[in-house]
Amino acid sequence: MLFYNGITGLQKGNFLQPDQNVKLLDLSAIFITIPLIAGPATITAAVTFPEHYGKLITIVAITVAIGINLVLLLNAIRIGKLLNRFNLMNALIHITGLIVATIGAQMVFTGISNFIATLMA
Repeated sequence: MLFYNGITGLQKGNFLQPDQNVKLLDLSAIFITIPLIAGPATITAAVTFPEHYGKLITIVAITVAIGINLVLLLNAIRIGKLLNRFNLMNALIHITGLIVATIGAQMVFTGISNFIATLMA
């Protein structure tokens, strides 16, 4: 899902293009797969950090990421106006799409690598 959403953002310049007939309330289930509040770094940390760094560092990393998200969301309107004024929003969406697609691909490659390593053991 991360890879697909990243490619969509990279190619189309947006992560979600709702149909005209769809109500906004009907889209709430879809947002689980789109990295809005829990961004790619937070999702990756939650999945991979405990194995490599332990639970305490994982909890700290997620808490810091949520704190940064809180500050950004509280200032989202001002940040959005600033990005639009300097015409940077589209470039930011494409860069974010590339990062999300890369993280999704890396997760798949890591899973395949671990599966092959398990078969060889």
